[in-house]
Amino acid sequence: VLFRAELAPKVLARKQRRLYVGAGAAVIVLLVVAAQFMVPQAPVAPVVATVVADNNGNKLYSDREVRPVHAGLEVKVGDALHTEQDGNIALSYRNADIRLRGDTAVRFHAAKLELMHGAVYVDTHSQSSDAGRHAARVAAKAVVVSTDHASFTHTGTQFLVQTNAQEVVAAVREGSIIASNQDEPLTALKGAQQIRITARGEVDRQAIPRHGGVWEWVADTAPKFTTADAKIHDVLHWATRELGVELSYTSAEAMTFAKENTLPLPGAGLSVDRVIGVVERVAPSIRIEQTPSQWLVAIK
Repeated sequence: VLFRAELAPKVLARKQRRLYVGAGAAVIVLLVVAAQFMVPQAPVAPVVATVVADNNGNKLYSDREVRPVHAGLEVKVGDALHTEQDGNIALSYRNADIRLRGDTAVRFHAAKLELMHGAVYVDTHSQSSDAGRHAARVAAKAVVVSTDHASFTHTGTQFLVQTNAQEVVAAVREGSIIASNQDEPLTALKGAQQIRITARGEVDRQAIPRHGGVWEWVADTAPKFTTADAKIHDVLHWATRELGVELSYTSAEAMTFAKENTLPLPGAGLSVDRVIGVVERVAPSIRIEQTPSQWLVAIK
């Protein structure tokens, strides 16, 4: 009995210490949780572009990490895309179709593309959020391409900009752009024209064809046509627009046939360079004569 009487205060003290330690730990946990809510979190940069197609191991650089590029990748404000020497990327940005040539670096801002080096192509007429819906037309917001030498703003168009340390060249296939240098308007450039601006501010302007030349790489970077049950005419129109050539028919009969008949597509979609072969194989009554500036469609 005497032993129990002496032990009781010690047991009570031990229980009290455990209670104090447990309560203290709970308070610490609550403080840590509260601190997490009280510390301001860095705002998440908004998504401004989505990769539609990627070729040959390109990279996305952000303040968070470096990642390989793949179709479906979301690009946020402040991110930069770098293409390999033989790489290319197709994106949807501000409802426009954007292509990056090989050896190109572009940083994305909310309302402009900063082209650090290389070449970028912009098409504001034919891009939907799904690369396969080529027949859709979505109104694009203004797309501005800025470089160290000048900036270029579209007014509804197909155009490209390529730059290096010595100069910048902008070419317009259709529609028009406004070129500005050091915040001063330089000129409005309309379809089938090119402007060259050097680092010293020298300006040269000239007429150019809508196909070949500076446009040579554009069709090679086009995402494949994947719209199911598309009419032959729609596929031909898409391919010729990518190439910058005219689509013509020898007769009303040929045009009617192309607009009324669908073209079954390969499972992986159809690239520009395969269009004529597939059309002539699927529709043997069609013959397409190809020249550097025109596709002429006839009924055999």
